Amino acid sequence: VTVAFENTEGEEYLEALFANFADHPQFGFCWDSGHEQCYNRAQDMLQKYGRCLCATHLNDNMGVTAADGSLSTSDDLHLIPFDGVIDWETAARRLVAVGYEGALSFELKRQARENTRYLALSPQEYLSACYAGASRVAALAKQARKRQKNA
Repeated sequence: VTVAFENTEGEEYLEALFANFADHPQFGFCWDSGHEQCYNRAQDMLQKYGRCLCATHLNDNMGVTAADGSLSTSDDLHLIPFDGVIDWETAARRLVAVGYEGALSFELKRQARENTRYLALSPQEYLSACYAGASRVAALAKQARKRQKNA
């Protein structure tokens, strides 16, 4: 069993865990793309911890939305990829650059906090949209792997 720690707010705790356990065979990192965009203020968490990457929580959001830059839990929307501000081509390249070849797991929510945009969709339409977004991310990762091999 591998325990994967996810990037959330409070990077100092994640830094302490990695300082003490990064070499343990059952210690890993779960990269949450949406958390990086809002909680981690777009810090490159893959660059910091990608050597231990064993899982993903891929999702999109609008970043920090308050005019004063303050973080709100309503910023973590778990949108379908390409429905927010994350640059998915760059995200896919970053995943490939750290050598990740595992499953791409998505953490999406039909309604998260103030996000009600998907409620007009039927469950089938929502799942279809999720699949389409996930497939686009997977295709970008495949292209990035191909480019890396040809470089």
